[in-house]
Amino acid sequence: MMQKLFDAFESRLKTELESINSIPQTDLALIVRSRQIQAALQRFSQGTYGLCCRCEDEMDHVLLDRDPAAVFCSICGSAR
Repeated sequence: MMQKLFDAFESRLKTELESINSIPQTDLALIVRSRQIQAALQRFSQGTYGLCCRCEDEMDHVLLDRDPAAVFCSICGSAR
């Protein structure tokens, strides 16, 4: 089941990145989001997607559904 969810998240990230890349990169927020998505796609290829970048625990799929490019679990994210 998790693999199916991760496949859906990966697809959403790729679609969002394509949309962002079709817009001239003059908006700083779009540039930052593009980099976040690229980093998430890199985590997919490294096999670390879905793990918190701070504590390395598995991230809640609800959090990833809200933002597939999230890097921190809810605990580490709230500690920042």
